[in-house]
Amino acid sequence: MKKSIVVIAVLSMFAAGSALAQEDKWEVSAAGNMTATSTDYGAGTSDSTSTFLYFRLGKYLSPQMVVSGNISVFGNDDGTNSSVGSTLGGGVKYYFEEAAKSQFVPFVEGDLHLVGITNTTSTTTSTINGAGMSAGVGASYFITEDVSGNVSVQAFADTLSSDAGVDITQSGMRVLFGLTARY
Repeated sequence: MKKSIVVIAVLSMFAAGSALAQEDKWEVSAAGNMTATSTDYGAGTSDSTSTFLYFRLGKYLSPQMVVSGNISVFGNDDGTNSSVGSTLGGGVKYYFEEAAKSQFVPFVEGDLHLVGITNTTSTTTSTINGAGMSAGVGASYFITEDVSGNVSVQAFADTLSSDAGVDITQSGMRVLFGLTARY
């Protein structure tokens, strides 16, 4: 029994070392969209459309697995009220195939993030903070083996609290269009 555990441990270390040695690449992505959001703030709900910009820096752990950090900025202004926010998070992305020029490669991705939002009306400014997660599917079209155009659909859910003590649940879907470069 002990011998088989040692053999499994040695083979696992060899496989992990081999996977890490195969790819010593990074990827940087930028994407943007218009997001449809539904917000439930206790006393009611509101629907809005906002601009969302997303930046990700990732390290390949294998030819198909990327671990990353990301930041996003978003905003909404309806003429009376405005909100500006950001997220900071970390996640993973898994490509179902290796990169190949002129190929579509599907992927799945997910992250956990912190959220900060500042809302401004004609009379008040409030701060909202919390945490959330997102998960999505998409595809990359490889223009070269190192550059791709991407489209993904993400679902997100955030649990937030305002400085006025109001608990907020925010969820929605977003479609992201972007570019990724690998180096």
